[in-house]
Amino acid sequence: MKIGILGGSFDPVHAGHLSLARESEAQFKLDKILFIPARIPPHKQEDPSLAPASHRARMVELAISGAPRWELSDLELRRPGVSYTVETLLELRKIYPEPHQIFFIVGADSLADLKKWKDPEEILRLSEWIVAPRPAFPLPGKLPPRMHWLKMAPLSLSASELREKIQRGDDVSQWVPQKVTDYIRRTGLYRREGA
Repeated sequence: MKIGILGGSFDPVHAGHLSLARESEAQFKLDKILFIPARIPPHKQEDPSLAPASHRARMVELAISGAPRWELSDLELRRPGVSYTVETLLELRKIYPEPHQIFFIVGADSLADLKKWKDPEEILRLSEWIVAPRPAFPLPGKLPPRMHWLKMAPLSLSASELREKIQRGDDVSQWVPQKVTDYIRRTGLYRREGA
């Protein structure tokens, strides 16, 4: 079985995440894609604006409903503390031992920061990578072994920009699925204090 792993803050989940999953599924013939919201992303440990994990998980659940090969995984949400990719992949390897193939789906910006991650060599040993182009992150001509380019237009969508638009009351329906937009409106997520 070929399993795609799409982790992130998903704050909120948006068309860029869904496009990444759709293209990865099609180009790499993935049997399943696990969307794994991070409980506490390492790069956002001190970020008070991060929506609660339960809301981020619910938004993912709403966004992927109806996609038969896409599943929400609460693996990182159940684990206390910071969500490190290497720990998640070690757990997934217990669930999906070889010969199952695990494909970690990332943007080229993550590839540029790989040396800062916890145990990058182990991450590369545990999974193959599907790397999507991102604006302002030049792509090297050749990728290391076990890394593959995803052929798609660079993703320029940013969750922080979307949160700002939502705070201003702008329409984000072209980037955020309607069920997620409705949930954000209903729960008051991303609303400014006093607004």
